[in-house]
Amino acid sequence: MVIKSRGKNNKVEKLEALISRLNPGHPQWEWIKEELHKRQSGERGERSLDYHLTFLPQDEFFILHDLRLKNEQGYFFQIDTLLLSSRFFTIIDVKNYGGSLFLDHHFNQLIQQSSNGNKRGLLDPISQIRRQQLQFKNWMKSNGMEDIPVESLIILSNSSTIIETTSNPSYYDKITRSINIDNKIEQFKLKYPKEIFTKEELWPFAKALVTAHTPSDYDPLKYFKITHADLLKGVCCPSCSILPMIRLHGNWQCSVCMYNCKDAHIRALQDYKLLISDTITVREMCSFLGMSSRYSAYRLIRTMSLCHSGGTKGREYFL
Repeated sequence: MVIKSRGKNNKVEKLEALISRLNPGHPQWEWIKEELHKRQSGERGERSLDYHLTFLPQDEFFILHDLRLKNEQGYFFQIDTLLLSSRFFTIIDVKNYGGSLFLDHHFNQLIQQSSNGNKRGLLDPISQIRRQQLQFKNWMKSNGMEDIPVESLIILSNSSTIIETTSNPSYYDKITRSINIDNKIEQFKLKYPKEIFTKEELWPFAKALVTAHTPSDYDPLKYFKITHADLLKGVCCPSCSILPMIRLHGNWQCSVCMYNCKDAHIRALQDYKLLISDTITVREMCSFLGMSSRYSAYRLIRTMSLCHSGGTKGREYFL
């Protein structure tokens, strides 16, 4: 049973908004594009796992996706997927790597080789998930759940990935393919045959985890050192992606493909919310959408029935 579903990745949404609002000649463009590609790939890998999880007995497991918990030192740690059962818990970390992987336990590193022969060093996933496991055990202890075993798995979601290791393959017993997850869980069930508590007793802990989850406050502008002045203003054409559109007779019109749309400004305001603020004034709306008429901007706001705070002057509307 899924207790916490996998929502839209907030970091991906913000990076998509940012890349659409930057000139391709911007110094950070390639870095942002690479970061977006990496996170989109990770999101696809996580979602591909969901299909394979449906083969697990739904009455035996509580499933929680995208958990972000705070440890005792005040730092956050992330869990892609957590399985709760009455016998054991399982932390799952999903990696959507392509090409060939070489796992080196001597130097605790993962070497990825792409199809063109280029190599790059990555963090050892075993070391990463061990740290997650340790932090989660400490979190459990502080919440009165220290007696239940915690297992961990690294799922390689790309079926075409080639995996090689140094000696001692048992070191990588935690790594498996998506299609093999039900088999791994069966091994854990054989390892822990005794029920520690009932599913009814497990429910309050599952709810406590959902309550403790803290969404990320990722700010891509701060991370990539981009100012508001760097962002391209205006309404983007939904048909050809050219920016900006022209406001004409109550519609938005693209000067390139001549596409007409009444509500193209909605996407622009979503970008504003993701990148700048979840509140906006009429003046800020005119500036960001490229509108010359404050009255026209106010009429748009009225059509969206936005809640607001403050008096007439400088009133802020909640997006």
